[in-house]
Amino acid sequence: MPLTKAQAKSLDILEVARSLGMEMKRKSHREYYWAEHDSFKIDTVKNTWHWYSQNLFGDTINLVQQMQNVSYKEAMVFLETGSFPEAKPVEEERKPFNYTLAPYEQPFVEARTYLKEIRGLSDDTIDFFLEKGVLAQAKRKDKEGVIEDVLVFKYLDKNQQLVGASLQGLVPDQERHPGKGYLKQIMYQSEAISGLNVSIGSPERLIVTEAPIDLMSYYELHKGELNDVRLVAMEGLKEGVLSHYVLEILQERGEIAMDERDYTKS
Repeated sequence: MPLTKAQAKSLDILEVARSLGMEMKRKSHREYYWAEHDSFKIDTVKNTWHWYSQNLFGDTINLVQQMQNVSYKEAMVFLETGSFPEAKPVEEERKPFNYTLAPYEQPFVEARTYLKEIRGLSDDTIDFFLEKGVLAQAKRKDKEGVIEDVLVFKYLDKNQQLVGASLQGLVPDQERHPGKGYLKQIMYQSEAISGLNVSIGSPERLIVTEAPIDLMSYYELHKGELNDVRLVAMEGLKEGVLSHYVLEILQERGEIAMDERDYTKS
C-alpha cells in the first residue's frame, strides 16, 4: 500500500537525514545539527528541520527534495522504499531552568582574554555586560568527563531571574567540536522564548542579533549613541524570542495590558 503524505511526514526525520548521508551531531536533548553546515538544525520533538542560513525548512518530504534535488513524487518513493521508523511522540516536560554551573563559576580571566584577543572587544564593553549580570566564566564537564572552561551568557527575565543560558567554549578543539572548533551550547531547559538581553534607559525599541557576541560587538561599535533601547540576542533566528521582547516593551510602556501567563509551559 502506497505511503500517504501524513505517514511520510511521521517518519523519523533524524533517520531520514542520516540515510541521505548527513552526519548529524547532537546539540541538546532535542536538537541536532549537520556537521557540514552547523546552521542546519533538526528538532526531534517537532520532527522538522530548519536551515537557518538558507532560510529553508520543512518536514521529511521537503528534506529529501532539498538534499536529493528531486520532485515530490520521487521523494515519496525514496521514503516509501526506505526502512525508516516512525518518529516517537515526545511529551516535552517543561521544568524551571536549573543553572547547574553556579558552583563551578570561576574568576572572569580566561573569558575576558577570549573576548578581548579573539573577539576584539574592549574592557569597557565587557565590563558593561558583566555589570548587567549576564556574563560568567565556569568549568563545564561533559558526559565523557572532559572538563573545559566556558563563557556563560545568562538569560535574565524582567524580574532579573535566571531563566536560561548558553555556553561558548574558550579553547578550540576541532576533534570534539567539528566546524567552528569551539563548544556552542544552549543549556538544558533554558526558556525557549528568552535570550541574553540588557536594557539601556527605558526601552522604546529593540536591537536584535543572532548571537550574544554579535550583540556585544554591536554595543562596542554604537555604545555612544544607544539610548532607551533593549539589546537582545536570539541564539539563532527565533520569531518567538523576538515576539516575547516586543510584547514586553509594549507592556512596559502601557500600550497593551500586562500578561502574566507562563508561555514556557505551552
